[in-house]
Amino acid sequence: MKSKPRVFIVESLRFADEKQDLFEGKIVSQILALSCSPSEYVYLRTKKELEEVMDHFEESGYRYLHFSCHGNSNKLSLTLDDCLLMSWRNVDSVLEKPQGVFLIMSSNE
Repeated sequence: MKSKPRVFIVESLRFADEKQDLFEGKIVSQILALSCSPSEYVYLRTKKELEEVMDHFEESGYRYLHFSCHGNSNKLSLTLDDCLLMSWRNVDSVLEKPQGVFLIMSSNE
């Protein structure tokens, strides 16, 4: 199955960022909507939610997976959990799909 040229946005912020309304991923989703480009936006806080969302992304057939969160080259920082990049249950299998999936990381420490 060929992937759909759509963006699937996953966002997780620190509580202080939430309080300041710094939802960059939501803004990206709104900009895509203004240009008539369908996307899916998911806000999460835990590793368990991330695992479920990764399953949903895989089923969606979307081509672009955009993370908006804190982190570094070794981990993704969610609101309530940290995830080591090498331990993500589904990311490797999703990114190895033959139809091509592109990972976009919008994060800082």
